[in-house]
Amino acid sequence: MAQTTIHDIARQAGVCIGTVSRVLNNKDRVHPETRQRVQRIVDQTGYRPSAMGRGLVTRRSHNIMLLVHNLADPHCVSLAKHLSRLCRTQGYRLLIGDSDYEPALEAECLRDVRDGSADGLIVSPLAGRRNVLLYRKLADAGFPVVALMDAVPGVKVACVNYDDLGAGRMATDYLLDKGHRHIAFAGWHTEFQTVQDRIRGYEESHAARQLAVRPELRLQFPRLLSKVREKLAHVLGLSPVPTAILAENEMVALTCCNALTQLGRRVPQDVAVMVFGDELPAGTAPVPMTAVSWRPGELCERALELLLTQLNPSGAASQASAMTTLAPQLILRASA
Repeated sequence: MAQTTIHDIARQAGVCIGTVSRVLNNKDRVHPETRQRVQRIVDQTGYRPSAMGRGLVTRRSHNIMLLVHNLADPHCVSLAKHLSRLCRTQGYRLLIGDSDYEPALEAECLRDVRDGSADGLIVSPLAGRRNVLLYRKLADAGFPVVALMDAVPGVKVACVNYDDLGAGRMATDYLLDKGHRHIAFAGWHTEFQTVQDRIRGYEESHAARQLAVRPELRLQFPRLLSKVREKLAHVLGLSPVPTAILAENEMVALTCCNALTQLGRRVPQDVAVMVFGDELPAGTAPVPMTAVSWRPGELCERALELLLTQLNPSGAASQASAMTTLAPQLILRASA
């Protein structure tokens, strides 16, 4: 059976297409009897206006894009889940862009949104700094953008970030208070400003207690996390041996736990493991992870609020470069 069109509704109701459109969009200037007649036919036929057709009229796609650096990252999965739910409540669909840490893929997504595939962009976090010019072009054109966890350097876009420096201090202070004096920082994508700030907090926490950071415990993991076991085997052969590992994110923490098990080390009895981020599903980690939590639900609510304010012309000027910083929260579990 052919799908009912707006032309069919207009013909059956004996009105023009514009009148049907005004009824569907709940506009004024429609006689009550005419409105009832059109609405009755719409209900009987089950007609639904196409998203593409609405977009042509309103010049809106009713899509919001979330651009992440790695869709397999538990943090990115959590953001997508929260934002998808929140967008639905506001009448938007969520599109996902995955840069996979590649600036070229990030640039492709930025061009896509500029071409009309989405009405606004939420990005978390920046995959390096090679596409700042494209972000500047979006900002200059007034395109709604909200950056999560990491501001765009030199570009006025709204940002909701975490106190990563404070998080680095919080995590390291906790481990030092537990008696650990040889703490390794396990980094993976240390080009991210967020990770650099966590490392700086780790260093400042040591300095505040007049403790030296051993350079060999600043671990730079290879791109292939499957190679981590060899790295940890070397580190565990050092003297004195590290008694705790502070992991850049959940993927790094899981990899460390698995590698330690393969090397015959117990968590936390032999080596404590602590992580930045608390988005691992329950039961995923071999040991419940002590973590610094970012409260992703709050992050997403604030980000969408800023984006929707920009989509409303009356609030764009005041919110286009707004900055919000969320405080970290310590979650105590068994791994450290």
